[in-house]
Amino acid sequence: MRLSRVHHLALLLVLGSFLGLSLAACDNSIEPFVEDQGTLSIYGYLSLSDDKHFVRVKDLSEPLIEDTTRELDATVTLQNRTTGNTEVLADSVVVFDGVTTHNFWVKKDIQPDTEYNLTVEDSDGQVVQATATTPAPTDVRVRPSTSPDLPDGECRTSFRLTFNNVSDLRLIRDVSIGFSLDNEMRWISRSVNDISSDAPTHRFRPLSILSSLIEDATIEGDEYCALLDDDTFYIAFTRLGPDWPPAVALNDPLNSETVGGGQGAFGGLVRDTTTVTIDTTVQQ
Repeated sequence: MRLSRVHHLALLLVLGSFLGLSLAACDNSIEPFVEDQGTLSIYGYLSLSDDKHFVRVKDLSEPLIEDTTRELDATVTLQNRTTGNTEVLADSVVVFDGVTTHNFWVKKDIQPDTEYNLTVEDSDGQVVQATATTPAPTDVRVRPSTSPDLPDGECRTSFRLTFNNVSDLRLIRDVSIGFSLDNEMRWISRSVNDISSDAPTHRFRPLSILSSLIEDATIEGDEYCALLDDDTFYIAFTRLGPDWPPAVALNDPLNSETVGGGQGAFGGLVRDTTTVTIDTTVQQ
């Protein structure tokens, strides 16, 4: 059986859901920024999988109604805390149902296992800062389980997906199993709900996945995998940074119409994909 890594294939997926969190100054705890007039909120994330990064900045003193928040005189900078390199983000305007929002962006290679500091300063001198740490490279393994009556790496084999250098189960999100069927890439969402030897683990069986998708009583056993366009199964996942508050709801801050409650969102993540090759021949 052959194992390989495919980097950035997860970029083909629709933008995954993003974990909502609140920041106060350089604190990643779940708190509103401040309820005072004029306080700024930050929504965004840094992704090792992307070369362009967006952060939405909102002046909480402005009501979210039409023709407001059209102008935002603020400077947004992003600093690599290791190298000291600092970039100024450009402003772009997005309108949701007449409400103007400001998404600041920068085109930049983000480094793994690195702390970044985001600073927003408006024309009145108000400053809001947030810090995010990007995840380290993920040591992910896909291995067949051993069974005395089944060969390794075929349709009926149960595979074990293990994230060896991730200690917190909640930092692995959006796991999907992908395969090509009828000249179309199919993705099946899965959950990582097991921890073995302090590493998040997921088990999957190609036969079980395909038989639940294909309703045909005439197909049996290995014949399901013989229907595949090729012999590759893809496992896509999102890994969150180590300082990401885990126990809150998922959402996408850049694609929502409103910014409510003075809460912000800023963190680091990576979307990645690994592969496993299976034997798609029908076993006799």
